Amino acid sequence: MNAATVTTAATVTTAVREVERLAQDSLRMMGVPFPQAERAMHAVTWAEAVYGRGLQFLMARESRLRQTASQQPRLIEETADSVVIDAGGASLLTAGPPALDLATALARTQGIGTARLTNTFGLMFAGELVAWAAGRGLGCTAACWSPDPYDPFEAAGVYAGAPGDALRFHARAQSGSDDADAAMVLVCRQRPLDAGDTAGEDLSAHFEAALRHGMACPADAFDHIGRLALTIRQPSSERSRNQAG
Repeated sequence: MNAATVTTAATVTTAVREVERLAQDSLRMMGVPFPQAERAMHAVTWAEAVYGRGLQFLMARESRLRQTASQQPRLIEETADSVVIDAGGASLLTAGPPALDLATALARTQGIGTARLTNTFGLMFAGELVAWAAGRGLGCTAACWSPDPYDPFEAAGVYAGAPGDALRFHARAQSGSDDADAAMVLVCRQRPLDAGDTAGEDLSAHFEAALRHGMACPADAFDHIGRLALTIRQPSSERSRNQAG
């Protein structure tokens, strides 16, 4: 445990970098390849800072993450300004970034790009994709729906951006979908959204505050993920040996 970590009965207050390290190492222990784990650690840390549930997601969905760690998203439909991607059951941690990359490429060339992702889970990470797109200078909106909208990790609805964009594309996708799996529609625009068009609170401020002051993580999730992450550094671990070189 990091020397700067402070533990109470219910929470562990630690630095962003420590949460990033735990997230990356634990995802690698679950079988997620290094490049995807490196990108996913930012999403987990962002969700921990903003929602307080990033590490809890890893703990609660550990079995499912292990089962889908090797799944690769598959492009199943493409038009001039949109794509449909089957995540193959993988979480938004690994399937979301490729969808955002494709929507970004379309937005750069067409002015707008839409990516619809099916057969995925972990919809709370949609907000992090929107924040990542903003860092690229794009306006971005995410709309999600789920078979279990009351699941705290799978909350449906508009995550960020302009409500008109999100609801229009959400409705269009929903009307043609008979999927039983969670799905997300991501809309990127070449021109960033005006501040007045943004729905809800500026969640990135929570992440900026965590960078300055640290974050309070649930102690049970911090301990569980910490033990899992530690295994990758043990030579006797089969996963450690496989990822050692």
